[in-house]
Amino acid sequence: MIRICLTSIPGTSTAGTDISEGISFPGKNFILGATGMNRWTCFIGGVAILLCGCAAQAQQAGSQGRPRSNNASNEEIRDFKRAMVLQASPDQADEFKKMVASTQAARKAAHDLAQLASKDGKPDLSQSADTLSSAVDEIQANSDHFLRMFTSVQKSELKAKLKKLEKANSEVVKENKALGGGHPPADAAQLAGIAQKLDGALGELQVRQSDIGNEMAIPDDKTSQ
Repeated sequence: MIRICLTSIPGTSTAGTDISEGISFPGKNFILGATGMNRWTCFIGGVAILLCGCAAQAQQAGSQGRPRSNNASNEEIRDFKRAMVLQASPDQADEFKKMVASTQAARKAAHDLAQLASKDGKPDLSQSADTLSSAVDEIQANSDHFLRMFTSVQKSELKAKLKKLEKANSEVVKENKALGGGHPPADAAQLAGIAQKLDGALGELQVRQSDIGNEMAIPDDKTSQ
């Protein structure tokens, strides 16, 4: 596995170009430290390392009597180029994490509403319903901000996954409308059912968000801690 990690040097200023990312390929591990380097500079350095690694692998294969082939190295280079153009910028990563956090907050609000609506008696559900509806609105705002930052290449390469994300978003909006836009249904059982359906739609949205984050090499806060 060839892994090219672009990292900043502690205690130095990168003037907005601090890079801390990783790209993986079958074979070996490499670490490339970079401070104040733009993506193109890192790309050139990464390709140079990759080519050296592929040449060494080819030489080793030849010395062991195995036929040399450029197919594997060419595929690794294509994968590397694709990973570089899809890699999220720091601003994109920040917006993505805001979107993910707002989605998680909305799921919690859906759980809370469903539990409250299932309780005996006649609890006041309007406030919980408004909280959930506002949380869903925040998801849409954060999602719009994130998607507007995509480059044309990112949009093209991730077209299929973005379409699935859009579909999941639409389903969330659809279920949110059932809350009544500030005038939720008075029937507790009906409101509990709406909250459960919305929770399911939010869960699917999280899956689609995760797919995009993985493609753009955005680390999960839970796994990066």
